[in-house]
Amino acid sequence: MKTRKIWLGLGAAALSTTLSPLTLQAASSPTAIDAVSPSTHTHAVRLSEGHSHGAAKTDAAAKPDAGGEGGEGSAAKVDADARLDPTLRFYRDIQLVRGHILVGNELVKSGLWADALPHFLHPVEELYDKLSPQLKTRKSKPFLQQLKALAQTVKAKNATAYDAALAALNTRLDLVDTAMKTEKKDWMPFAVETALETMRSAIGEYTESIADGKFTKAVEYQDSRGFVFQAERLLVSVNAPLTAKFPDAAAKLRTGLDELKTAWPAAVPPSAPVLEPSKVAATISKLELALGNVK
Repeated sequence: MKTRKIWLGLGAAALSTTLSPLTLQAASSPTAIDAVSPSTHTHAVRLSEGHSHGAAKTDAAAKPDAGGEGGEGSAAKVDADARLDPTLRFYRDIQLVRGHILVGNELVKSGLWADALPHFLHPVEELYDKLSPQLKTRKSKPFLQQLKALAQTVKAKNATAYDAALAALNTRLDLVDTAMKTEKKDWMPFAVETALETMRSAIGEYTESIADGKFTKAVEYQDSRGFVFQAERLLVSVNAPLTAKFPDAAAKLRTGLDELKTAWPAAVPPSAPVLEPSKVAATISKLELALGNVK
């Protein structure tokens, strides 16, 4: 793995935390995410809400932007993305698509169709145009129509059509995964690095979801949840080779992920943050440090 730029502000106490052994089990993987009960709260959803997924802002751990939004197209985000290898950026963005679908699916299964809809629209509106050239270069099958069809079923609240559309999209995304595994012979470290970049993308979203000590933007909270849980899914998929080659790093990974995930107890935000944004950023920094020598 390449030398990584670690988030600032990680205290010495966090770096010296004693971590317990890794016990990756099916029940803790994102395929068995905590069940979400339908919320009694009504969340205002702005379907055209400005987002900018990709690299997290360099100051995201400290405070939200003055305007409270994601700084779409901001120089910080553009520069952070520019530092990434194009292949890593491409596969990171595939994980962001999957993260949106993951949390959107949680909301759909809880009957929160309106809350779910932005998460099916964002991949179309914000991510696919960046992915399309790379898909063509890799001669991978496009999946724009599958994304649009899935979003339409959510808009229509059509549960039967939704399941079929989700399966069709997952089939196309699985083909991308297969092609990437063929392309990247050093798959395990590449998957680890991709997962870390995906988690970094969650920091800005989580920060933007909070104002005055409470969650004011449910969509951003949910985005960050989806990205972190999708990153975990990717890490779980390479747990066996990671544990065999880097047992200490794997142990720290499991403990760090368990700590990190407490920030998102359910798909619907809690009344107040469980972890402050600075703590989320620091925990991701610990994971970056623990996995920094994975090659």
